[in-house]
Amino acid sequence: SSSSPSSDALVRASLNRIVDLFVEACPPPVQAQVIAELAPRLLLSMCSKFSSSSSPAAWKGAAQAFMSVCSHGLSSLNLSESIAKEEKIALWLRTCAGIKSFLLPSERELQAPAMESLEQAQENEVLDIHLAQFIVEEMLVIAPAAEVEEQLLSILSEIVSTLLSIPMSPMGPSTRSFRFYLAEHCLGFLFDLSSSSSTEEISRQWEEGEGVEEVRIPEERRLSIAKLAAPMLVSACRHILEEYVKDESEASSCPLPRARTEQVVGAARRLQGLELDPEVSQHLYHQMYIRNQLTGSDNTTDSITEVQVGRSRRRAHLLLLFEPMCKCISSNNPMLRDSLRSMLEMVGREVGIGECAAMLVGGAGAGA
Repeated sequence: SSSSPSSDALVRASLNRIVDLFVEACPPPVQAQVIAELAPRLLLSMCSKFSSSSSPAAWKGAAQAFMSVCSHGLSSLNLSESIAKEEKIALWLRTCAGIKSFLLPSERELQAPAMESLEQAQENEVLDIHLAQFIVEEMLVIAPAAEVEEQLLSILSEIVSTLLSIPMSPMGPSTRSFRFYLAEHCLGFLFDLSSSSSTEEISRQWEEGEGVEEVRIPEERRLSIAKLAAPMLVSACRHILEEYVKDESEASSCPLPRARTEQVVGAARRLQGLELDPEVSQHLYHQMYIRNQLTGSDNTTDSITEVQVGRSRRRAHLLLLFEPMCKCISSNNPMLRDSLRSMLEMVGREVGIGECAAMLVGGAGAGA
């Protein structure tokens, strides 16, 4: 629909009134019933963003209203005694699908708002980042079932794997370049959700400016969420490392965009500092075992047994990324090579290579 200052003001006022009525006038049992009808309609309005005749006031206002009503309504939905658990989960999953359509548009839809300025694209990206943060801080912490948690995390994972591989011009930012920052935030969320650090430790690192996302997950849910997030994180980082070394090789004399370089260096440094809970490491090994069984890989049982014999209780991600890390050693980027060298040394210590080498050298010296 066409947009004018008066119609935009009316849309904003109407959406604000809806939110106020929902939050202040509806008791929780009513919120639970209303959210089932209201959330899908707001998501539909949000996705009008990709229409050639979209009204920014409408879809942006709908996005803000969606986050406001869901921050209250989803909790009320979970507590409702008049709605069956299966129906609650179904509504959650439909909501996840709507968010995914908004944050992960098709290539055609992504190109639709071609006339927007770089400033508008940056503003839109900020809203996308707020929605991704809302997924983690408001939805993930109250998700009523593991399948809902998995769907929410898969949105973050797909944003990383889909958007980080978007080519960006080395000549400067384009409208699509701002999608990179959304992907970076989602990657940061996956790192934090996979980490063994407690909420207090994450908050301390945030206050000290150590570059982690400030995500507060209840301690009783951190482990179960980490088991879902860690495999997605390993997959995303594998994609980042492999794509970078391939693109760098194909680029030859033409350097890759600065954003791509910052991306892979940042991911490598985060991998270097990441520690997993031992249960999460064990879960990663189990996932690898299942994946190899399904793909028919040879020597699966032997390799799984070998890495689990008291090794790498907190650095399983490095063992699973050993192959792409080795490929990246040929990179022209000295900062990436420094991080890779440190991580390969960690892998050596985790599997006892350094100890074996010292024993062999010591034995040879004694024999001489």
